[in-house]
Amino acid sequence: MHKLYHDIEDKQALLGKETLLHIAAKWADAEAIKYLLEQGVRPVPSEGMENTPLHALAGANKRYQQYIIADGTIAQCTELLLDAKTSWMRKNADGATCLHFAAREGHYEMFEVIHKRGHKLDMTDMSGNTAMHIACQYISSPIRSMPNRQARYEAALKALQENPNPSEYDQRRFKDDEWQYQTGLREIDGYFKWVEIMLEAGVDPEIKNKSGDTAHDLAVRSGDKKLAALLK
Repeated sequence: MHKLYHDIEDKQALLGKETLLHIAAKWADAEAIKYLLEQGVRPVPSEGMENTPLHALAGANKRYQQYIIADGTIAQCTELLLDAKTSWMRKNADGATCLHFAAREGHYEMFEVIHKRGHKLDMTDMSGNTAMHIACQYISSPIRSMPNRQARYEAALKALQENPNPSEYDQRRFKDDEWQYQTGLREIDGYFKWVEIMLEAGVDPEIKNKSGDTAHDLAVRSGDKKLAALLK
């Protein structure tokens, strides 16, 4: 665990506008979250945006500096924060719950945990979007980038295969391009699983946001035919 969590005497104090608990949640650091909760740190909202630690966890960026969040980690952290009475229904200054944040990043594990606890899942943000709308919207980013990621990965692989003594640069290039390609595949799969789980939980895909769009409308625009067919 990072020594930062130990060294700060007032563990409830704000660092900027967030608490140490927000920072631990951003990195999906279950060990640190458990430690801070045991030290009596309360899961209060941040100043300004009023994000709870669950918002911070839900927004944990899987792509940041090639930091990969292991399977099951989001679920573990969610359980810890919910057990500490963190409100998953709390909306931030933009009217978004942690589920909207989780949908943006494709963290379907958080949804599964909240669903298993029997909670409501179709809350809307200020634009009338459910978490399903958000997932169908954000899947478009990795879909658009996949042709380029795949081309770069295949070119790097070919260069590596054709050179019996690849340079350090070629090896590093292949490693980076392979990571980008595999990450894109995981992202698309995560968004798809998110929508699939929401449908199984009974969330209505025909709910319209304030722009009059359903989740299916957004899926069609994303270019993912498989997702659009699932919602049809």
